[in-house]
Amino acid sequence: PFPYALASSGAIEREDGLIVASLDDLSPAGRQKLIADPKTYGKPASLVSNAPGGDSVKIMGPSTICGDLRSAGLVDLSGTPINVLGELKEKAAAAPLPDIPLVRFDPVARGLNPVQFAGAPTNSPILDSPTLSTGPFIVNGDLTLKNSLLYVKGDLEVKGKLMGQGALIVEGKTHLHGSADMDASG
Repeated sequence: PFPYALASSGAIEREDGLIVASLDDLSPAGRQKLIADPKTYGKPASLVSNAPGGDSVKIMGPSTICGDLRSAGLVDLSGTPINVLGELKEKAAAAPLPDIPLVRFDPVARGLNPVQFAGAPTNSPILDSPTLSTGPFIVNGDLTLKNSLLYVKGDLEVKGKLMGQGALIVEGKTHLHGSADMDASG
């Protein structure tokens, strides 16, 4: 299996805190237990950034990483408290990440006839079918995926929560201002 729950070739920055964990109980009650006590209910899951230089990983809020935190550059853990339950590896060699051509997930290329957005801001969409954004995708609220694929040819900004089940593919930068509760199973 792939060793990282969160992996990026670029920098990872989180202002409001972060829980990186795997979870046996995916029910709402199981997720609430994880949020309340990640050290007890979180299973090992690691984070890696291959961005070199300063602030390769920057976490500003209360956070728990239930596995290793590995970074090719420097790590800024200014939040209080921050718990890394595994090893903290700063200035480490870049981790091998799979080279996945994102175009293979493009719903048009896959013949899926997606719902399309052309870069205009939208309010709290609930996506239940393949969706393509051909410019920056700005969500002024929550973004919910219901067994869906969202492919963004540009940057994604979600000003509320990201939640649901499905796949999120972003060619540009991803900015999540709220929490994220995504399930990729199924």
